[in-house]
Amino acid sequence: MQDIYQEYATTLEAAVLLKRTDRTVRRYIRHGLLRAVTIGGAYLIPRDELAQFCPPLPGNPNFRRRKSKTGRNL
Repeated sequence: MQDIYQEYATTLEAAVLLKRTDRTVRRYIRHGLLRAVTIGGAYLIPRDELAQFCPPLPGNPNFRRRKSKTGRNL
């Protein structure tokens, strides 16, 4: 039986492979750009998904925090 952890990467491992931060990888997952499964509250990302993933360009307006009329971040 093959070890399941060889087929999946944690968000930290994905961050290193994608040259992004862990927080950014989690954001990609929340926005549906990167497929992942949740086990015990931790995300596991299929390694074949990482091999095919093309991250959006830095400064993508879809990932900027919106500001409300009062100037606070939403």
